[in-house]
Amino acid sequence: MTANLKKMILIISGILVALFILLTIIFIATGGMSKNQADISNINSLPINLSKKDEENIKKAVFNYLSSNYSEYNDISSENIVIREKSYSETIDNDITHSTFIIDIESKKQSFRVNYNWSKTNSKSVNNPVTVQCLDSIDLIYGKFDCLDQSNSKDDKVDPILSYLPYSTDYYTITPVRNSDGSLTLKVQSTGLSRALTEDDYKQMVSEWLSRKGVNPNDYSLFISTSVTN
Repeated sequence: MTANLKKMILIISGILVALFILLTIIFIATGGMSKNQADISNINSLPINLSKKDEENIKKAVFNYLSSNYSEYNDISSENIVIREKSYSETIDNDITHSTFIIDIESKKQSFRVNYNWSKTNSKSVNNPVTVQCLDSIDLIYGKFDCLDQSNSKDDKVDPILSYLPYSTDYYTITPVRNSDGSLTLKVQSTGLSRALTEDDYKQMVSEWLSRKGVNPNDYSLFISTSVTN
């Protein structure tokens, strides 16, 4: 092997090493190892076709919920979060699919429910697609813990309407849902007593009730569900 050939090999090797280091830096800087997403290791096991953006939205919502409400999560991105087997279910209301599943965090002995709402035809029609909630005690495999629901989080005290919720009438019930960005959505569920009522009718009734409570109805997003669960 000639001296020139050895020199060329060394130069090429140096370039390749430098290129590898540069690509690694770019990969980390652009979110290849994102620090604002939860690591849900088996998210691809869900029986729905999630896009990369959908996966990121779910992971970010879980990250934001845990980091906002629990001081014990010092490095959420390193936690091994797993979707519980056979916990996925969905319902369809008009064009909106309401999916739900349970995530388990064994290291913290905690579990939560993740709700994901999506539309096949118009993704922009879905407000607040991802929410995280506490589980019913029957679904807690590690036992009870001090769970803060998104509809009962640390910021609840700033919103006066929460002192009146949940609220029920003969025609509907209202429950609060805290969104991943901290805003509040009011879920309005029809009781099915009057099938003649339209979504606009429910919006009008709820807006009037909110006004009577001294708050501005325009400050809240409403999610109207006219489907009745037997």
